Amino acid sequence: MLGQTADGADEAQIQALECSLGVRLPPSYRRFLALTGALNLGGIEVTGIIGGNAMDLSGGSTYGETIRARDDFALPPTLLVIQPDGDAPHCLDLSSADSSGEMAVVCFQLNTKSASLVAQDFEHWLSTWVLPADVTEA
Repeated sequence: MLGQTADGADEAQIQALECSLGVRLPPSYRRFLALTGALNLGGIEVTGIIGGNAMDLSGGSTYGETIRARDDFALPPTLLVIQPDGDAPHCLDLSSADSSGEMAVVCFQLNTKSASLVAQDFEHWLSTWVLPADVTEA
């Protein structure tokens, strides 16, 4: 087994997460939430909806990690943590939606408060930064 996943989230929970954040999540991230919920792959964590509770504040929860980063590190409200890190979390840039609703993934340096583009969307980020090449090609 490559890693641990949570159970997929239902549409009501995905909508609850969107409502709490005041945003429509990108289609690729919504699919990830519906199919997987969240993911821990050999210590690499992809945040999501855990235990069917979109408002979970624990580690590994998108909502919890984002709220914590906003409170503790002044993470801008336009960013949503998808991979927590004490120095530079990877985040969906909620202000970057393209015509299909996809959003860029950025690395946000907490000490300098600067962001750099790491992927054009969640799907590309997941296949490039998280999943091994042999898994994405299968």
